[in-house]
Amino acid sequence: MNNLPIDEIENELPLVCNAFANWTVSCMNGAGVMGMGFLDILVLQFLCKSDGEKRLVGICFILRVEDQHTVNYSLKKLKREGLVESHKKGKIVSYTGTSRGQSTFSEFRHRRHHCLAHLLNKQPTPEGPILINP
Repeated sequence: MNNLPIDEIENELPLVCNAFANWTVSCMNGAGVMGMGFLDILVLQFLCKSDGEKRLVGICFILRVEDQHTVNYSLKKLKREGLVESHKKGKIVSYTGTSRGQSTFSEFRHRRHHCLAHLLNKQPTPEGPILINP
């Protein structure tokens, strides 16, 4: 990116974002859960890495998602898969990752790290390959 004009960087950034989203979905498929979208995976990741119960509005705020209905749909999808459970106290509904959700996320993370380490270890740099343990 030494001499690239800003327009070229702006043109390539959506491609990189889309490639990352597709790669993330592929890693989740490899972890054994098919049919998940990128937002579904982000919601699961947030719930599995967070302590305690999280409300819809909090999840949306942290993930910077303005349309709450999209996150709500992801939560319903994750709940149907048994990866997330909801807890209702009065009118307030909160969500946590289930033990199946935690183990699925752990497998997803393992696959993601393994793929990334494999790619980075093959990339030549002036100092040699970047060695990362999967």
